Amino acid sequence: MLPTISSRYRRHLLVAAVAGIACVMGGTAHAQAVKPASLFPVPGATNLPPDAHLRITFDAPPTLQSGTIKSVDAVTGHTFEAIDVTPPAPPAARGSAGGTTAPARRGRPMILAPSKTAELAGAPQRYYTALVDGNEVDITPNGRFANGKTYFVTVDSGAFTVGGNPFSGITDEKTWRFSVRAVEPAAGKSSLTVSADGSADFCTVQGAIDYVPPANATPTTIHIKNGTYHEIVAFSGKNALTFLGEDRKKTILAYPNNASFGGHRRGIFMARNCNDLTLANLTFINTTPRGGSQ
Repeated sequence: MLPTISSRYRRHLLVAAVAGIACVMGGTAHAQAVKPASLFPVPGATNLPPDAHLRITFDAPPTLQSGTIKSVDAVTGHTFEAIDVTPPAPPAARGSAGGTTAPARRGRPMILAPSKTAELAGAPQRYYTALVDGNEVDITPNGRFANGKTYFVTVDSGAFTVGGNPFSGITDEKTWRFSVRAVEPAAGKSSLTVSADGSADFCTVQGAIDYVPPANATPTTIHIKNGTYHEIVAFSGKNALTFLGEDRKKTILAYPNNASFGGHRRGIFMARNCNDLTLANLTFINTTPRGGSQ
């Protein structure tokens, strides 16, 4: 004969069972913090070109949320730049600044953070402080890092989500730390190399162009290693330049610039008052949203 259980104990068992279910459900509801698959500059990097972008790569496409990315002088504690990646609310219209999600090259959505303005080739140029392309967040500093300086970067934990899970954040001074080279390449070089991984003379095409003196007449070749360069390139009065990509299909300059965003400076590669320019083995992609401005 089975033992009987009093109503009092039955109530206790029912409460305990419900509490157990709640604990299990509560455990599954907690999102797992996501860590980046890689960072650039690579933590501990030295002799880095000062024109480097910051990049955070995840195992799956991230989404911009709300938070700040800070680059800090490791010696003085001075904030070199604080970038707020919080998209505007409500989302901006097509082709305008910030917070838009749109079809981009190869079917991948490109998510755009708020914009800033910097001087480029003697005129103001708008640019996105950060953009998401596939699994990567590309962050554009407003200016170059200083030669001979060491920096660390912090990222708020709420800045991104990946698959609905929050980014774990970077809050200390040691996790993402790097040093910039002390001096620039010697003046007068007629062969320059650009590589997004920081292993060459420059990290950006614009950085190499800025090295070339005004009214240059000496034939100069800018070799561009394979990679996707998220930048707007603009220059004036520089001559006899050859831009030579490593591989036509793998050396890509891509940016969502257009008339609504950049005004009359709506291209992604803009040369003015220049002679004897050669471009070879390169792909240019304007990633403006489909149906957006010209």
